[in-house]
Amino acid sequence: MSAHHTTRSTPHRPIEVAIQKEEPFANHPLNNQKLTITWKVSRRALGDQAPAGTSLATNLELNITQYAYDWSLIDPKSDQRIKINDHQSSTPISITQTDDSFCVESSTFRCFIATPANSPARLLYIRTSIFEQLKLPGGRYTPAISTITAQIEN
Repeated sequence: MSAHHTTRSTPHRPIEVAIQKEEPFANHPLNNQKLTITWKVSRRALGDQAPAGTSLATNLELNITQYAYDWSLIDPKSDQRIKINDHQSSTPISITQTDDSFCVESSTFRCFIATPANSPARLLYIRTSIFEQLKLPGGRYTPAISTITAQIEN
């Protein structure tokens, strides 16, 4: 990060993760589930990269499944979606699991999820280079929401 960028910070708040399954981590942390992490990003900061719509802020969404991930920019009012090609999403992801957490890593992000017994899962940490790829100013971007949901098979 160069010296002319400013750092934005927000108080650390764990993000609750809604799990909609009775056995959410049987054998694999994302077995038949999808982890979604969403950031709010200014339409103005995105410029021409922003999806069509009228919202002042767009959603930057990272969707992670057991074997893959993808990035999207979404206008929350119009629901217009643009897939972001990070040229790495076809590379495999690595998932490491312990008794009370798991870590998901790829070439563009690394996140840690706590999965304590008898408590909701929580996003503890995520670091990503996607903001650089979108040419957004440096700093700290805190996710607005994080969820784990059961995937519906067609």
